[in-house]
Amino acid sequence: MENPKLKIKIPIEIGPNTELLCRLLNNQYMFFLTNRKTGLSSWFCVDNLNQKEITRKIMKALITIESGYVNGFRLKGVGFKASTENGILSLRVGKSNSIDFQIPANMHVWVTGTLVNGWSPDLSIMNNFFFKIIKKTPAKKGSLILNEKK
Repeated sequence: MENPKLKIKIPIEIGPNTELLCRLLNNQYMFFLTNRKTGLSSWFCVDNLNQKEITRKIMKALITIESGYVNGFRLKGVGFKASTENGILSLRVGKSNSIDFQIPANMHVWVTGTLVNGWSPDLSIMNNFFFKIIKKTPAKKGSLILNEKK
């Protein structure tokens, strides 16, 4: 199915780190926003090209992906692995069993290889979550390397 050319002016400025895509799917317009710096993304659907509705939803999505705090750590060690599933961050750090951490409700955690990143609108919640990980994770055979602030 070929996408029609969309001609709608959005009266807000989208930063250079944000990518905005629109696709027509099943008679609905799907908008995808991605923050290239953090990797966070958001999407929404609209039935018609109502400029006010689209602008409001884009602004809400921009706040979601551009506000807040990002931090994390890198796993360094043989066999060190991380994964997220159903709101749980699981770390395998040299033990046969994994160490599980409940991810706070207003925090988003994602894993890319050995890099574990988190985003939250509340800096204290994110820092407390990473402090618990550092405190409970043995660092005998390897280590956790905190991301430097940029």
